Amino acid sequence: MADLLQVMPEYVLHWMVQKGKERQLQQKEVIIREGEKCDSLFLVLDGLFDVYAGGTDQRHIERVAPGNMLGEVSFFTDGVATATVIAEECSLVLELSRRVLSDKLAYDHEYAADLYKAVLTSL
Repeated sequence: MADLLQVMPEYVLHWMVQKGKERQLQQKEVIIREGEKCDSLFLVLDGLFDVYAGGTDQRHIERVAPGNMLGEVSFFTDGVATATVIAEECSLVLELSRRVLSDKLAYDHEYAADLYKAVLTSL
């Protein structure tokens, strides 16, 4: 998996930094819960996150490091979270509101194309 921040155009990230807000998470804090609607998209700036899925039989899927995104599946599908994401250590994310980012993507097609391309490249 490529580091999203390395493949994202600078102007895309700059807008996110202007419109997002930093959020500090404590160790073992749940940021996304499987089966629930997630109203934000998160860029991991510092720390580590563990991803679990499987309903009541939660199994570890992956570890997410800085430079990656959380909540992108439910954000881009407008569905519920397909996994639970927990901070493995004290961590810092850039949180982007679904409403704010959706509005930007709806009217700025160049921005949308560049963001989608960066996300797909990083996956």
